[in-house]
Amino acid sequence: MASANCAARGRWWEERELITALWPGWFAETIEALEAEAVALGIRWCRWGGFDLDGNRAGEQGAEEPGPLCASCVGEQMALAA
Repeated sequence: MASANCAARGRWWEERELITALWPGWFAETIEALEAEAVALGIRWCRWGGFDLDGNRAGEQGAEEPGPLCASCVGEQMALAA
């Protein structure tokens, strides 16, 4: 059965909203701090979800075959059937 908390098919902004709502201090101290560090180092893909400062995405999602856990997931099977 698929986990309700699996973010494999989630959109980056939904993940960011959810994690920020559940753990605001942790997100600010960890993810946002790492993003700021990546910006300071000049790393292009420095934002959550593989984005740069202009909103460009690093690559296409779904380019790889699903892993063994995803392949047996009910949600994955429903997505493939659609």
